[in-house]
Amino acid sequence: MVAQPRQHPAGLVRILPQRETLIVKISPAAVEDAHFVRAAVECSIVREVVRATP
Repeated sequence: MVAQPRQHPAGLVRILPQRETLIVKISPAAVEDAHFVRAAVECSIVREVVRATP
């Protein structure tokens, strides 16, 4: 029986049981996309907090 490779749910780590664990390379485009999403979420949270503050 051959161990099946697994990937961490976030896709950042690839696990080969009984062999190795690899860190997956992240492209500059993926970093830029993540930064854009994080900035949008943070701005939305700040807007909600400001609206909820008396």
